[in-house]
Amino acid sequence: MRILALNPGSSSLRFKLVSITPHEVGNEHACLASGSVASIGPLARARAGLGLEQREFPSVQARDHGEAAAWVLGWLAAQAGAAGLDNIEAVGVRVVHGGAQENACILITPSVEQQLEKLGSLAPLHNEGSLATIHQVARRLIGGPPIAAVFDTTFHADMPEVAKTYALPHELTHRHGIRRFGFHGIAITSVVEAHAHQEGDHISDRRVVVLHLGSGASVTAVRGGRGIDTSMGFSPLEGLVMATRSGDLDPSLIPYLASAEGATADEILSWLNERSGLLGMSGRSGDMREIERLRDAGDPRASIAFDVFTYRAKKHLAGMIAALGGVDAVLFSGGIGENSAAARAAICSGLEWCGIVIDAALNAQPRRSDGRVSAADARVGVHVMAADEERVIARETYSLLASTTPSRMP
Repeated sequence: MRILALNPGSSSLRFKLVSITPHEVGNEHACLASGSVASIGPLARARAGLGLEQREFPSVQARDHGEAAAWVLGWLAAQAGAAGLDNIEAVGVRVVHGGAQENACILITPSVEQQLEKLGSLAPLHNEGSLATIHQVARRLIGGPPIAAVFDTTFHADMPEVAKTYALPHELTHRHGIRRFGFHGIAITSVVEAHAHQEGDHISDRRVVVLHLGSGASVTAVRGGRGIDTSMGFSPLEGLVMATRSGDLDPSLIPYLASAEGATADEILSWLNERSGLLGMSGRSGDMREIERLRDAGDPRASIAFDVFTYRAKKHLAGMIAALGGVDAVLFSGGIGENSAAARAAICSGLEWCGIVIDAALNAQPRRSDGRVSAADARVGVHVMAADEERVIARETYSLLASTTPSRMP
């Protein structure tokens, strides 16, 4: 079955067209085409190609996720053979927030779309983009292949009550379905499975902490391949400092700022999502590459932004180790986790007491050691792992369709 996996991020849209057969469900799948649209907005650019070989498209019209999806579908329509648009048999789309009712991959229906629209305010940087992507696919492929939503929250659905419960009045949490949902589950699934395969370990035996650090950032404790705690909660705003998101803060700041600034609560929430984090502290950029450049040039605001980001991540890492009762491996993924040696070193510094020791030479060039950056004699392996969310999206979509229409599966 040829499945198009679409992965909308806060400012990007990645895609992969894969072919899956029943005996390949748990393995690598043949990649027919792949690519991405980055920096969605006036300066959007794209990469695309057959298989994993991609070429640059330096200027494309993609002012929003809908237009980015239209570009991807248009590019696929221009391809011949198996990678062509007409040969797609199913589409899987990443959706960040599924709410209390959507704990598994599900086919898109009008009622599911309505539910995702209601959740838009809880993931304002993500769910709107996912819905725009879904709408574009439905318009372009009228009466065509089924479209499935694959949720970031699913991985965390079975977190222990102690980890997902807020200390609020019980009647409120019960009435409104309030709990800590957790996010980045698709990426976490990918890197935990890849690490187990690389190390030849059984997932059931492992205690792993995943630091998924990008524009959005989270730390997750994983035992036996299942999430037991995570830094993000009711929305993707909780937890670590991020590119433009504040992460943890005292909720009394919201009414205080609303009064002091003459703003509404919704405006303050927008500031916390779009004007805070690395961007807010530095006043210059939410991109860690630029933060590090400014920091190295002596900019004090960039320096404190870097330090707060890494300090908060270190605290959450140590907390997840405590939740696990120890740790066997620490995995860094995401744009910052994979590419910032300085951030990895700062986060791991001072954690030698629990067996985390970084090798500076390996940390500077993790590809030399298949991603391992920990010292040879360290008790805890520290690894840099690239997430392949599209592979998981395609696999979950296939599994859903196999369970609902087994007689039609190839």
